Amino acid sequence: MEYFLIEFEEEEYWIEVGTDGYGLRQIVFDNDKNVHVSCMEDCLAEGPIDENDLDGTIKLITKHEFEENWNKATLKKRKLWGIQKMEYPIGKEVCFKVAYNYPQGWVLKVEDLIGFYSGECNLSNGQWVKGRVLGYDEINMWLRISDININ
Repeated sequence: MEYFLIEFEEEEYWIEVGTDGYGLRQIVFDNDKNVHVSCMEDCLAEGPIDENDLDGTIKLITKHEFEENWNKATLKKRKLWGIQKMEYPIGKEVCFKVAYNYPQGWVLKVEDLIGFYSGECNLSNGQWVKGRVLGYDEINMWLRISDININ
């Protein structure tokens, strides 16, 4: 894993990059000081991260620095996440709307609940699907979803 801080036009982009070169998690501090995190909204870098193609000031940071900011940025969601895991045990069926696609798979949403599907079904943004809770992605606070049926 590599971790970058990119400062560009009064915004900060904190990015965790996997061994395949794609962003796994991202925090954006915009020029109005609002915080956006990739586990809650569509703000993950598109395509592989190539330092040579990035604009702005690029700094290599430590995992600890990234995690510190990630934990601060996701603090409010973590309280809700504990409740959601109790309400959605493994095996429970859940309906979601397909929100967007990341290189790792599909992000599914319904209200404050977020699921993630990385199977073989071809999905489309805006489509309603039904699936089963397979497990939990603790870092992103997502339900891992399997057995997708398109509604």
